[in-house]
Amino acid sequence: TKLAGTADPTSSASDRVLSETSIARRRAGGVFQSYRAGGISPGRSSGSVMTAESMRVSRQALTVAHHDQLPCRMALRMVAALTRREHVNTAQQLACGFLATHNARTLAWQCDVTRIAAPTGNEARRGQWMAAQFASIGWSDVMTDRVGNVIARRPVEPGAPSRAHAGAVWCCAHLDTVFSIESPVVQQVGARLTGPGIGDNGRGLAALLAIGHAMQQASLVTLHDVVLACTVGEEGLGDLRGIKQLMQDAAPAPLAVIAIDGAGDDRIVNAALGSTRWRITFRGPGGHSWADYGLVNPVHAAASATALLQVVALPREPRTTLTVARIGGGDSINSIPPD
Repeated sequence: TKLAGTADPTSSASDRVLSETSIARRRAGGVFQSYRAGGISPGRSSGSVMTAESMRVSRQALTVAHHDQLPCRMALRMVAALTRREHVNTAQQLACGFLATHNARTLAWQCDVTRIAAPTGNEARRGQWMAAQFASIGWSDVMTDRVGNVIARRPVEPGAPSRAHAGAVWCCAHLDTVFSIESPVVQQVGARLTGPGIGDNGRGLAALLAIGHAMQQASLVTLHDVVLACTVGEEGLGDLRGIKQLMQDAAPAPLAVIAIDGAGDDRIVNAALGSTRWRITFRGPGGHSWADYGLVNPVHAAASATALLQVVALPREPRTTLTVARIGGGDSINSIPPD
């Protein structure tokens, strides 16, 4: 019953964490459907194929994850979905145990990558650092694409079933932050780490390294190729530039895509939120604010358009929003701007 998600009030902390994980897995059915198609039986929790001993060790690892915000719970779900059934007991146990005992290494990665400034459009230095870390943990197939995404691939082993070549599982975390080019300062007060971008997305990048490291150390045999990708241009005017290019060029084709962003995995999002952005320019002849008064004024036109957009009726379902976020232009205080 605990595996099915009904927690006993008298159960231990590790039992409750395992229950929470099972509930999250069921709620994320849309995400894990792709994984089940790759070899996990529909309707069965990955926990159902674990031995009593591996369940005990995994519970211990999950309890550590619960307290330290380690990406171990995420790895447990991913590992169960990616590995072959006959391999899952020992490899899953080793991977989660490795994550639990190497939390200090994960936190060090998180601090180190956060100290490398990476505002949108200036991610190259952080990308180079991530590429070097992938190589250091044993991922030999590492490359940087034409827009700056860093991509590490781990192919299935030779002799794997033919179905294993149907696609890859892509795990992504974005490189850029909303902060400036100045070198970020990371501070630790007790168990709390602070610094610009340490959660978004220093934690996601550290999680990629931790998962990749655990996979190598546990010698996981996967059903499909696994790709770890660090993308550029996620924030603000980056407009998801990196992930768009990544999916356009993706090889092997994605069987599933997981984006790791932020400090935890308490919520799994399995539906996409779309956005469309416009940059609109108003132009006129320009002139002097006194001598040429009466000429069309682009600033007035932009303000009028903004006022009209404010009263547009938007649907409530699905929830839809509209925002005018930036207005700029003009040359001087006493002139009609040309744009």
